[in-house]
Amino acid sequence: GRLFKQGFIAEIEYERSKADARAQRENLAAQQALISIAQKAVNDAVVSAPMSGTISKRLVESGQTISPGQTVFELVDASTLELQGSVPDNQAGIQVGQNIQFQSAGQTTPVFDARITRINPVADAASRALQFYADVNSPTAGLNIGNYVEGFIRLNNAQSGLVLPTRAIQRDNSQPQSSQNSQNTQNSYVWAIRQNKLTRVNVDVVMQDRASNSVMVQGINADDRISLVKFAEQAAGSAVKVN
Repeated sequence: GRLFKQGFIAEIEYERSKADARAQRENLAAQQALISIAQKAVNDAVVSAPMSGTISKRLVESGQTISPGQTVFELVDASTLELQGSVPDNQAGIQVGQNIQFQSAGQTTPVFDARITRINPVADAASRALQFYADVNSPTAGLNIGNYVEGFIRLNNAQSGLVLPTRAIQRDNSQPQSSQNSQNTQNSYVWAIRQNKLTRVNVDVVMQDRASNSVMVQGINADDRISLVKFAEQAAGSAVKVN
């Protein structure tokens, strides 16, 4: 600008110099933008895990081309494990906060502890089972994600009784059912053999396991012989010979 003011360069040369300087600045800005784009591409080429954990599944192979947003790995946090289980809906006495003891399927040790954190309010339509979830207490060494386990829930209202096959239970449809759970009703009975005679014995069904087709009942003696054959009411008192 000083040379122009002092008359050493023509105005047209001065304007051309200003235009060249402006073009160079714009070109510099464009090159800096390209550098930023290239740096972002380099950064995007590095796959960073959002958390610490273990890769449970790899969905791509070495050298494979991937697209933005494509899943390449599945990552799990094995430091905290959740147990998913189910119980028959008629045994739905489980509650959030109850403790569970379990072990890997087919093994007796080690035994792990868990605490129920939530329960599905709707039973499965096919199996009639309620699903629940429990947090596994530390330590979890010896457990792997996806393991099948078996165990039991410590119920606050534990029941006692004798276990029978479900088909041994008969219902007295002539009596009104209890307003409580239909499985825990005074309308159930079995045919017991006492002193070589058929005896109808009313029982309370306190628990039913559909998986094993068995029930726990109260009202019979441990030495009773229970018939799996269903008789008519007139059979009560009939003599029976047990081979």
